Amino acid sequence: MNKTDSKILGFPYPNPSVLPCGAVNVGTFAIDPDGYVYKCWEVIGIREEAVFHLAKPEMINKQQLRWINWDAKDDQECRDCKFLPMCNGGCVLDAMKGKRNCTHWRYNLEGMLGILAYKYENLVKKEVK
Repeated sequence: MNKTDSKILGFPYPNPSVLPCGAVNVGTFAIDPDGYVYKCWEVIGIREEAVFHLAKPEMINKQQLRWINWDAKDDQECRDCKFLPMCNGGCVLDAMKGKRNCTHWRYNLEGMLGILAYKYENLVKKEVK
């Protein structure tokens, strides 16, 4: 099944994730109206979370390193999880706060595969007619 097939089914198969979100990408930032720059859009407006201000850009600082150096494999539960390649640890902000944000595939693999099989079977039947 290719990506087009997965879109027809209504939701994609999980794909391997290189990064859990843009916040841990070196070149990704969110900027608030006052010029403060953040790594995650969920913390916009929380000045202590700003990595720098546009008027005083820094190449790398402690706040940026906290995001850039984050690695799900540093967490034992993530490292042992067979679904790590799909979610890569999930929401980094949640992980930094000690919360788990695991993929729904982890908790309901059989059900998700059953839904996919049912949808695909019905799709094939429609194409055969």
